[in-house]
Amino acid sequence: GGVWSFSKWDDGNTSASRSLTVPAGSELLGVSFVAIYTGQSRLTVNSTVAGLSVTVDGAACTTPCSVLRPVGAQVDVSAPASVAQGDASRQDFLGWSTNGGSTVPGDFVAALNNPTTTINAAYHLMNRLTAAANPPAGVQWSILPGSPDGFYDSQTQVSLAVTPRPGYKFANWSGDLAGTAPSGTLTMTVPRNVVAQLNSVPYISSPALNNAAGVTPQQAVAAGSVASLFGLNLASTAVIGPSSPLAQTLAGATVHIGANYLPLYFVSPTQINLQVPPDLAPGQQTITVSAQGMPDVSANFLIARNAPGLFPMNLGGQSYALALHEDGTLVTPDKPATRDELLTVYGTGFGPTDHTRPFGFPVPAKPPYLVLDPVSAQVGASTLTVESAYALPGSIGVDAVQFRLDSTVPSGANLSFLLVVNGVNSNRLLLPVK
Repeated sequence: GGVWSFSKWDDGNTSASRSLTVPAGSELLGVSFVAIYTGQSRLTVNSTVAGLSVTVDGAACTTPCSVLRPVGAQVDVSAPASVAQGDASRQDFLGWSTNGGSTVPGDFVAALNNPTTTINAAYHLMNRLTAAANPPAGVQWSILPGSPDGFYDSQTQVSLAVTPRPGYKFANWSGDLAGTAPSGTLTMTVPRNVVAQLNSVPYISSPALNNAAGVTPQQAVAAGSVASLFGLNLASTAVIGPSSPLAQTLAGATVHIGANYLPLYFVSPTQINLQVPPDLAPGQQTITVSAQGMPDVSANFLIARNAPGLFPMNLGGQSYALALHEDGTLVTPDKPATRDELLTVYGTGFGPTDHTRPFGFPVPAKPPYLVLDPVSAQVGASTLTVESAYALPGSIGVDAVQFRLDSTVPSGANLSFLLVVNGVNSNRLLLPVK
């Protein structure tokens, strides 16, 4: 099985074919030539992928192929790291085996010391797993073992599980998994595709109710105040209800605490604004949202006697208190509050009034509905006594406070401003002062 290659004649001539004139006297001495050959090694390159293009010392070679090199010469054979086989499968290189031996990763680099050497490029089949959810954002996936690109060895068993995100419920699998359990196992002998099918369900964020003015220091709302409920799939569409009286049903959605259905300002799939019942006792309560065609969803929240929140006004990227000058115009950085003028600020959740607030109907102009608990205003480092605190006539759930700036308040700045009702702080906003 060896291969020999002509090298030269014994007289140094390197031409394998030569012509000569027999010299005189040769009939006595004869003519003698020796053809000198050197041993060659044959390298045969195979692969588990048919027609694989490899390189031998940088030259292309399509398997199966063979090359000749002098015995003892070093050779470098490399194979591609991956070979695509359609969109969802590929062959990944494992390494080279020599004369049927074990597989060694990397290039084949060796001296060819034997007459014949056979090497084989070993590959393994990889198949892609495609996992999706309908709708896409509805679940959190757990896939073990993990894969950076979704491809797995064809013998790998993969475990899949989904955890529905808020607002969704797992229904069933489609594709290469079946059933209503939110987990399953696949063997990746072929490309696989699975889809987690989900149903939309209502969801209420925590805390269930928030002061409609914004984020306040305590996670509670006051009876009779305006509150916001946040979540998912709370209503079929966004609808603003009538201003007076407030409706108890908007876009097929109702909200109730026990048997008490709440007046609604606004509903949408992600937010509902409502009035908290004025006679609700402090402590933990349960609120329920019923959306048409959806299961009911309930959550707990806290009622506090006082849970003040100031309505903000956003100007130039900063939040200012919604405040009016004595002439009824807005207090703004261009038109700041002045000392001794009567200022009015608005919020909700200041607590009970000396007359029980109407439920779902505007506060009448007379008599005044005065806030029962003490209220003070903090402007910068100054604590100011308010002149009046009351439920705003003609509105539902809105409170107002009136006060004057005194000589202790510094001028020419946007000052920190908050209200303190019965020892409970409101949210902190800015008040421009001249």
